[in-house]
Amino acid sequence: MLTIDVKAAPFTKQIGRHAKQVPFAAAVALNRTANKFQDAARKRLGRKFELRRRTFLERGVAKISRSDRANKRRLSVRIHVDPRVSFLEKFEKGRRKVPRGAHLAIPSREVPRTAAGVVRRNLRPSALQLHRQGQSVKGQRRTFLVPGVGVFQRFGRKGNTSVRLLFSFKSSAPTPRTLGFELTARRTVRDEYDRQFIVAWNQAIRTSRRP
Repeated sequence: MLTIDVKAAPFTKQIGRHAKQVPFAAAVALNRTANKFQDAARKRLGRKFELRRRTFLERGVAKISRSDRANKRRLSVRIHVDPRVSFLEKFEKGRRKVPRGAHLAIPSREVPRTAAGVVRRNLRPSALQLHRQGQSVKGQRRTFLVPGVGVFQRFGRKGNTSVRLLFSFKSSAPTPRTLGFELTARRTVRDEYDRQFIVAWNQAIRTSRRP
């Protein structure tokens, strides 16, 4: 969860008869800044991850309910990750990943990837259909497994073949901090809040009634 707060009290003492408009302008600026952050967080998600359920994940990664928004009496916005996509939080904190079985299969730099940097589906361990053939463990696309080491692939024409490592076996591995939830929030507040406040303030002054 991320909370953005602003304290308008010191400013209200300097602006005389328009002081009552400060909470309104601050609330509008906070909500608009939160919207900007929401857009930025969702765009980052699309750049950093290969999304199979794009709409579902984008809606959950930076959720702002109506009751979470700022108003004149509560100058704060609550932005959170939907519990249904809470698995994304590990990509914010960078926790270590441990295997469910004997080991993790960590892709090497040799594995072809998509434009988003994700291993192609047809080269993932489950797609290779590795199985025992006599004394060896072999799979699709000329792959084979070396116990305790990793998954390798032969390539090249017959008589002139080479071998490359596709996946190495590890007992644990760090989860990359690619979500950037807090980083995106801080950057958006820094770049947007003052500008949004000025726009909202000018709007409030134009529409306010003169005493």
